[in-house]
Amino acid sequence: MSPQADVRMREILSAFVIRARRVESHSLVSDRHELVRLAKHQFKIELEGTQLFMTQTFPAEEPFESLAARARPMILEKEPTHYAKVLKSLGYFVRQDVELANAVREFKSNWSRTMEPSDSEVRTQIISPGGKISRQTGDREIALAYIYGDVVHHDEERLANVVDFDIDSRFKSAVPLVAQIALHTVGMLNVLRAGVNRGLIALDPELLTRPVVATATVFRNPVRASVAPVGTKVPDTGDELGGDWTELRPDSTFCRACHGVTLPSVGRASCMSCGVSWG
Repeated sequence: MSPQADVRMREILSAFVIRARRVESHSLVSDRHELVRLAKHQFKIELEGTQLFMTQTFPAEEPFESLAARARPMILEKEPTHYAKVLKSLGYFVRQDVELANAVREFKSNWSRTMEPSDSEVRTQIISPGGKISRQTGDREIALAYIYGDVVHHDEERLANVVDFDIDSRFKSAVPLVAQIALHTVGMLNVLRAGVNRGLIALDPELLTRPVVATATVFRNPVRASVAPVGTKVPDTGDELGGDWTELRPDSTFCRACHGVTLPSVGRASCMSCGVSWG
């Protein structure tokens, strides 16, 4: 392997670590048993009187589509995080470790079953009220139409190919696919961690620890602020404020005539710019 190829494979794995950790941190992935259930395309058949019902239980769409968006870079071929590129890079670095090399081969097989069409693929069909089958297609096609037509893009061609399947049908098809992608992604991340711990993969340690998701909802930071009359030229970035610009202080008060702003004050106050008093 050339030095350039070695460097490129490390770049691929470095990018993958960040994206995979974002998938791993998702709320729908934290419950691994539930994620496995979603990935298995499970349903329940019940008989009520003379009527059969099929029941499927899915997460709410809003958190699910955020997982789909986080998982998408693993299936986009142009991205460095595409699963085939990651598997090739992992396989190269752990090739001397029997356990990890076998794990990579297993994930290759798992990804193949998930993403490549086969005769064993789940099929979905539309049946008219009269019982006539009007359309049948693979669940994967419907699922990808949801990901690329409803979530991250508006791919009209994909949507047109599954025009008989409404948003609910597309969503139901996408859930098992995205769950499988998430499981494979986290599994490969754990193989990578093992490779790093065993000294087989040399990556920047900070990639495995630095924050990869935003958790705060309120941001409060100390700032400096200045005001000037409306129309005053804003200096170029880095230049000192001067001239008509006045820095705000805890006791600053300006009249609307001078600066277009009025800051509340207690008792009598005067404008720091023109000297007019009030209160």
